[in-house]
Amino acid sequence: MKGETITPTKLHIHSIASEVISLFSRAILKKELSVNVDIDKEISAWADKEDINVVLRNLLSNAIKFTPSKGRITLTGKSIENQVSIAVADNGVGMSAEVQKLVSDLNIHYTSFGTNNEKGTGLGLMLCKEIIARNKGEITVASSENNGCTLTVILPKNKII
Repeated sequence: MKGETITPTKLHIHSIASEVISLFSRAILKKELSVNVDIDKEISAWADKEDINVVLRNLLSNAIKFTPSKGRITLTGKSIENQVSIAVADNGVGMSAEVQKLVSDLNIHYTSFGTNNEKGTGLGLMLCKEIIARNKGEITVASSENNGCTLTVILPKNKII
């Protein structure tokens, strides 16, 4: 991704979240998951649309993968001063502190299987962190084993000069 240019614009987060959820409708139905969106339609962030699409697709894909059948996933969006917070939370298998370190280390390739034996590449969260950083944001993980996971993306609300 080094050297790749981005085109930041004003993004309506609810719209992007809805598009991403529709991409995964088949997987959501197959696992009988409840997916809720709690994002005001007026909330916007300043970032590259394709980048944010990639990140939300990855975060939702992981939530689906690691949430058992009939589980729950919630996407929330909040405006906090000059930033926008977008969280993808699930009540899935969660991650131990050790696994969180592994998935955050750019020098380690770590992957695991989902609740229905879905295989991942192990590159998703690393890629998301890199994408969010180049959009002047950050991503955090809050999780514990067997208690679900919340990944939160923080982006600038307005153009950064």
